[in-house]
Amino acid sequence: MRTKALILASVLGVAMVASSVAQVYSVNAVGYVNTVLPPGLSLISNPLLAPVNDLDHVFSVPGGTQVYMFNGVGFDTYLFDDIDGWVKGGVPAGTTAFNPGFGAFVRNNATTPVTNTFVGDVIQGTAVTVDLPPGGLGIRSSKVPMTGKISTGLKFPLIGGTQVYVYNGTGYDTYLYDDIDGWVKSGAPNEPTINVGQAFWVRMPAGNTQNWVRSFSVN
Repeated sequence: MRTKALILASVLGVAMVASSVAQVYSVNAVGYVNTVLPPGLSLISNPLLAPVNDLDHVFSVPGGTQVYMFNGVGFDTYLFDDIDGWVKGGVPAGTTAFNPGFGAFVRNNATTPVTNTFVGDVIQGTAVTVDLPPGGLGIRSSKVPMTGKISTGLKFPLIGGTQVYVYNGTGYDTYLYDDIDGWVKSGAPNEPTINVGQAFWVRMPAGNTQNWVRSFSVN
């Protein structure tokens, strides 16, 4: 999986309140992200907040495409059918949520790459939060659509014993956060880089109570 483009447009609206001298400002940052799905598996996320964040509304892919969502113990499998749309076990499933901050495997069963365009608002605020597992495995992603080092740039919390597994197309690059040595890979200092629209596995220490919280604004 690679992201071809990220275009953000800041839209400012100003309204005068007739009965007051105060002005009310409405600020949104909207854009799109083109995520290229090569043939086979990719581990991706929904990088923007769409009006409706479900399979029907965030994916535009050819028939035969599959999505695998981790449910804590295994995977729920969804198939896009040209006639019936998204189905799970033959039952319509297009309203299944695919929210920013999480992720899923997508299998492109075509022989050529497919581009999926995500459209929506950039999530902003003083407490942009991704819930992290209290212990064990989960698939997570940045709610902020930017590429960066996982903690230095994307502000993932530094919790000793955290492991991150980044899918590379054939297997995983494994990283560990150590309270003394920082992020390491194969015993050497190495902080993972996460791309826009990329999800990753995270294994949190048992009893974890901390979430991924950051402040972000494009305006």
